[in-house]
Amino acid sequence: MMAVRKIRSFDEDFEPRDFVESAQEIYINAHNCLVSKNKLKIREYVTERAYPEIRHNIHDKTIHWKFIQSLEPPRMVHARCTDVITKENVFSQITVRFHTQQILAIYDRFGRLMHGSEILAKDVLEYVVFEKHLSNQYGTWRLHEKIIPDWMPPPEPSLKTFRLADTNTQ
Repeated sequence: MMAVRKIRSFDEDFEPRDFVESAQEIYINAHNCLVSKNKLKIREYVTERAYPEIRHNIHDKTIHWKFIQSLEPPRMVHARCTDVITKENVFSQITVRFHTQQILAIYDRFGRLMHGSEILAKDVLEYVVFEKHLSNQYGTWRLHEKIIPDWMPPPEPSLKTFRLADTNTQ
């Protein structure tokens, strides 16, 4: 409640119910930019911290992603505000719970399927952190990070292709 009150001190029109709807739009737009590999447009939807991670994870890959539907309405589960260096420089982070149906297929650089399927929809439960620089009057909410809980299995190691040195030449 205190964090929401702090956000409202910078943005009088802030309403958590309205925010989660716009957060879902940001989430979908960020993923669509990721699929299309639009480097410039994706910066509008993700923070400077998330951008290099996203770019690194899609290098030499082809991604097919589609948002099908929300199984539950998105909801705000946590909010926090903090000042950085000075009291006037305030950042806010809001964690949103998404329970959705999505299609995801990831292909390597040779066109081989690495993960997922283009026809099978999966139920996805995600906790996504959105961040806004409140002190900046032109600041916007952007995707900052996805929280991976401890109980989730670690991601499967990706298969890498290597070129072996020619052992016949001396």
